[in-house]
Amino acid sequence: MIESEDSEVQTFIEDVVVRDDDTPEILEAVRRTVFEHYPDADERMMYGGIMFSLEEDFGAVFVHTHHVTVEFS
Repeated sequence: MIESEDSEVQTFIEDVVVRDDDTPEILEAVRRTVFEHYPDADERMMYGGIMFSLEEDFGAVFVHTHHVTVEFS
């Protein structure tokens, strides 16, 4: 897993890893893709998920019980 510089995000990631079998891999793939394309992106917790931003928010990933949602704005 890519470690987050944001402590809230890192705690969220660790909680997902502990409680679920499948979604951590999807969460990691989304985060890795974002940072491969936008290495300067920031991430923070908001609305119960991870928000990605450059100058403005551009997307988010939300982990649910049986699925993961990826949103772009």
